[in-house]
Amino acid sequence: MNRGVTNTVAVAIIVAIILVSVLGYYIFIQEKPSREEHPESPLSSGKNETKPSSSSEQVKAPSLPSKEGGARTTKPHGPPKLEITVRFVESSYKVASGNTSGWFYTGQDADIMLSGLDFNKTGGPLLFNHPMDIASDGRHLLLADTWNNRILIWNSLPTNNTPPDIVLGQLNFDTNNPGRGRGQLNWPVSVATDGQRVVVADTNNHRILIWNSFPTRNGQPADIVLEGVPPDPERPETYRRAIAWPWGVWTDGKRLVVSSTGAGIILIWNRFPTEDNQPADIYIKGGFLGTPRQITSDGNFLIVGDHNPKINDSSVSHSVSFVWKTFPSRDNQPYDFYLKDPVDTASWLRGDVAPDGKLILFGTRLHIWNSFPKGPEDKPDLTLEFNCRWGDGSRVIYAGGRLYLVEYNGNKVLVFNKMPDSPLDKPDFAIGAPDIYTNTLETHFFITNPVPISDGESLFVLSDFDRKLYVWRRLPDESGVWPDIVYDFGIFQPWDGAICKDKLVIAGEATVLIWDAIPRNGELPNRMFVGGIGNVEFKRLRGVALDNKYFYLADEEAGKIYVWNGIPESNSTDPLFSLDIEHVRRITSDGKYLAVTQGNSIRLFEVDKLGPDSKGIPVEGAHVNLAEHALVAKGHLFVADTCNSRVLAWRNVSDAIAGKPPDVVLGQEELVSLRPEEVHPQIGRDKLFWPAALSFDGNYLWVGEYKFSNRLLRFSPSSAWQEHIETVSIPVYPGAQSTCLPDEVWANMDVPSNANRQAYMASATIDEASEWYKKQMAEWTIMKEKSFFEKEKNISLHYVLLKKDVHGAYIFIMKDPHIREPDKIVIGIASGLWELIKDCQPLMIKARPKGEGAPYQVEPPFTYLPELGEGNVTFTVSPVELDAIDWIEPLGRMNAPSGHVIPTEHGGFILKNPSMKYQLRAPADGIIFEIIHRTKYDEYQLRLAHSNT
Repeated sequence: MNRGVTNTVAVAIIVAIILVSVLGYYIFIQEKPSREEHPESPLSSGKNETKPSSSSEQVKAPSLPSKEGGARTTKPHGPPKLEITVRFVESSYKVASGNTSGWFYTGQDADIMLSGLDFNKTGGPLLFNHPMDIASDGRHLLLADTWNNRILIWNSLPTNNTPPDIVLGQLNFDTNNPGRGRGQLNWPVSVATDGQRVVVADTNNHRILIWNSFPTRNGQPADIVLEGVPPDPERPETYRRAIAWPWGVWTDGKRLVVSSTGAGIILIWNRFPTEDNQPADIYIKGGFLGTPRQITSDGNFLIVGDHNPKINDSSVSHSVSFVWKTFPSRDNQPYDFYLKDPVDTASWLRGDVAPDGKLILFGTRLHIWNSFPKGPEDKPDLTLEFNCRWGDGSRVIYAGGRLYLVEYNGNKVLVFNKMPDSPLDKPDFAIGAPDIYTNTLETHFFITNPVPISDGESLFVLSDFDRKLYVWRRLPDESGVWPDIVYDFGIFQPWDGAICKDKLVIAGEATVLIWDAIPRNGELPNRMFVGGIGNVEFKRLRGVALDNKYFYLADEEAGKIYVWNGIPESNSTDPLFSLDIEHVRRITSDGKYLAVTQGNSIRLFEVDKLGPDSKGIPVEGAHVNLAEHALVAKGHLFVADTCNSRVLAWRNVSDAIAGKPPDVVLGQEELVSLRPEEVHPQIGRDKLFWPAALSFDGNYLWVGEYKFSNRLLRFSPSSAWQEHIETVSIPVYPGAQSTCLPDEVWANMDVPSNANRQAYMASATIDEASEWYKKQMAEWTIMKEKSFFEKEKNISLHYVLLKKDVHGAYIFIMKDPHIREPDKIVIGIASGLWELIKDCQPLMIKARPKGEGAPYQVEPPFTYLPELGEGNVTFTVSPVELDAIDWIEPLGRMNAPSGHVIPTEHGGFILKNPSMKYQLRAPADGIIFEIIHRTKYDEYQLRLAHSNT
């Protein structure tokens, strides 16, 4: 693998001159950059020191672009302001052979990774990947290198680009795999220290890690872990432990503050935590917090940034930083005022306080107040003009007379050797880059929001954030290789693209670019539509598709998909018709089906029957969470289930239409109904972090990750895919909606934890659903079927156990008045190999005597039921064949003084192995249950004790 220097800037200038000669006055100088984009840095020509590949087949870029086919620009709504430059890169790499066969299998590894160095590889201590926080005690410097899953520590404040001394979260400086151990991290956003303790927001693990003494070795495990519980409005005490997706930590060694971003809560410990999961003393929920982020304080005041605040109980379109002039001392203490970035309200303010009392905050620019602001009208005394590549993770601190500023999208730390006193001041040096302008994300071709498009010969990758198109002229077969060509679109943000019949189309915002031939040598687009086509005015283009019949454009803001009979030849061509589609995202067409992504739903439209009244067919075989892309290709359907961090794949589109679950899940080990707290986006060879864009050329599946990960992964079909199949598709009842069942329900239904589990709610009767399943699965053999009614809890249950070849399916259907929608039934499905499924049966049925069709009422199996006094009390169980069952539910009044009666929702004790000792959940506070089997006397005992004994 040889990745040499890029061609000189002169080549880019030559290309720009060629473009000007072709496009004339339609090329304009780039306007002011929008959020988080384009700092005042020159084009870098950095080197990469990776050794050449020994591959025999290599690809090399041509020296100049082709001049054939000048671009024809249409301007139906005024002249476009678009500048395109083309740059060629000295890149060589091993070429993929193609000719793959088979299919994918659940949980398989990716083959290669682009837009990064390689799997589990950082590039060393000074190559960061989107650092998001920085902290110091005046002696040490700590950096949250977030996307590399590590905390970097300098034992003394760096005065130049020197490497760190210690890394947390990894055992060395070369790896970046995530983990959940005490010495591992998954996307740590924030770090704080008082010089003795170190606190880290381990964000995607939904926890806070604490080191009680300052770490001295790589990978040192944390001493204390604070993990959260879901907040419950009916149980306000849960708010004190509601740690979900935390983005901010602060401590002075005496107190601890955490911003629980996912829960919309600020947590305060008045005394520093000393044990695992210690609840906070104060919580601030309020009606104003949206997604609280980084924290700024000197111990007297508190400032918390918020990306999605609510002002006067209403959401606003800008970020703010809430200010408490005195440190909060009670639950839900209201803020005193809020600050907005005076330059760009897209960012919230966060920073530090200097010893002389100056408040230093960074948003989109660096701002300094000579004294603490008294209210929102107090503007900063100094704002620097230096344009940083800011972002969600940027921050500034004061340490040792210097300012250390994290440049999130610039991938480095900028350092001012003294407090700035002029708007024109610039940083003196950088850490993590050779100078203050170089962006190592660019020099290493780390692509933000990569969107792949492949025709089977070349790979094209769009980036709306970078505003570029990256081209690999041949399909690469090794990780970390550079593209051959880079198109820079200036102000144009490409969002989606498609290839059909040797044409390439790209669309985004209000612009469409069209190449009449695949541009493998740097050719310019032949046509472009800017602002609209015919009677259509572009508002926010998010999807484009092309097949042998139609040309489609999806406009998210307009809520429409416009359909033309092929690519329009002129800007005056009106669409044939449009589809009303709310929240539309990326779209694809294979000529038979048009796949439309709508966030939490996927719809398929038959192309031959497409018209203005078409409603499409919903894909209901799996619940998706803010999916960004549905791809139909080669008869398959792939869905980028973005916020569930997985890709779903149906080998046959017809199965998806029939409501069957996907055959394959990439990025997860199994297809399960996921709760938000169970989703852990993460990098790794077999994991995914917010996949959002897909391309399948028949040989390889390319997956681009989004927003908080920049990887582009390739998955190859396997000829041995059938060896990995452990489940088969089970149909989904029409109109059923995916839901989550608590683990205890699956356990009570006797479902193995390693079975493929799905759950749904439907408006139907138990009989209707059971008959439908038996009809749909007529080719299966019914091995067992039973109904059950529990009178006391008014729960009706029917289950059926089926077998087909080596596969098993266990379907239970319940009507339970205690669920949140009591008029609906709950359908639970477990599938897997027959040997895994064959013994499944609801535990309440297993516990009944054989042959009974109704609940079996038994006498309490205890010798006596006394009032509980002080001391231990032992109950000897009356004779009963416990070996014949695997659970016990006590009956009768067991704790009379509390008024608590068993059975309750806490009743039902599982005895998987009666010879073992089991700790059981108490029916009331202060009571502990045990069931003990004494093998010597073949005696079972139930023991109860007050906790004070």
